[in-house]
Amino acid sequence: MSEVWLGLMSGTSVDAIDAVAIRATAADARPELLAHVQHPWPAGLQQRLQALPRMQQGCDWAEWLRLDKAVAEEHARAVQRLREQCPEAAQARAVGFHGQTLYHAPDDGNTLQIGSGAHLAAACGLDVIADFRRADMAAGGQGAPLACVLHAPLFGQLAERVAVLNLGGIANATLIERGDTRAGFDTGPANGLMDAWCQHHWQVAFDADGARARQGRLLPELLAACLAEPYFARSGPRSTGREYFHLDWLAPHLRGDEGPLDVLRTLLALTVRSVADALAAHGPQCVVLVGGGSRNSLLREELAAALAPARLLDSGAQGWPAEAIEAGSFAWMAMRHCAGLPANLPAVTGARRAVCLGARYPAPA
Repeated sequence: MSEVWLGLMSGTSVDAIDAVAIRATAADARPELLAHVQHPWPAGLQQRLQALPRMQQGCDWAEWLRLDKAVAEEHARAVQRLREQCPEAAQARAVGFHGQTLYHAPDDGNTLQIGSGAHLAAACGLDVIADFRRADMAAGGQGAPLACVLHAPLFGQLAERVAVLNLGGIANATLIERGDTRAGFDTGPANGLMDAWCQHHWQVAFDADGARARQGRLLPELLAACLAEPYFARSGPRSTGREYFHLDWLAPHLRGDEGPLDVLRTLLALTVRSVADALAAHGPQCVVLVGGGSRNSLLREELAAALAPARLLDSGAQGWPAEAIEAGSFAWMAMRHCAGLPANLPAVTGARRAVCLGARYPAPA
């Protein structure tokens, strides 16, 4: 008998909390999406979260602990909104809670997501499955990307060779052949660098629909300098994050006299080129776009040209809005945790074996 599961995700750009309800069992080939809501971060809390990972020295542990609780409380509000929209969410078995990534260092075997599972379980009255990444790391994996686990069940039937491209703060790709996941990896920055540039120069969260980037011109020397980054030459499995690709990483590549719009246009080209280079050897017949970056029309146009002859498809046309996929993946992983089943993909993360992911925080009796 199928059950209802909830999933929560806030990405590296800290733009919003995505909350979903799905209906599924471990035997289901494809889960059903029941509801999806986006819950915005309060501006003050968002700014604190964006600032904390950049601390280079002297961690403020009191602030860290305050944020750990605040993140859980804000996710509880997202669950409440989901319940108001979807009555079936009240019958959920458990919620998969990714938390907010503050630090991801796969080469050191370390990752940190904050958000107290105990506080979320108390606030929601639900079992919470959290801390998904470290079990994969303990098995020798990168701990990322994890959302790939749901891509084959959702999109593997679309063609013989499918790539699912998630354009969040970081871009990651899942390579599916004949319905089976063959590989997956982070390609590099997607929206993260562009968002940070917009916040720094225009005090806006992101470049809506690529409107500002359309006004800029490509700077070939800057693009070449960025693409010389050794990360782009690494073979998979590989993963990265905002602690790697940020404005301090960009600064040494700038002369200082570039126009802000031109830099933004070039950062969009960096996303396109790094994605196209990463997918070139795999020859996908179609590429399914998911994540917030899929709403950027200029980014879509540039990707369509760079990835041709592969067809670009919108996940929404397949019944799953782009922003719902990652949260849905953590609902799926929570279901597999409760069934005692593995949820990582060693071909993607590089783990020595498939393992059950997450830790359970039971609802208060």
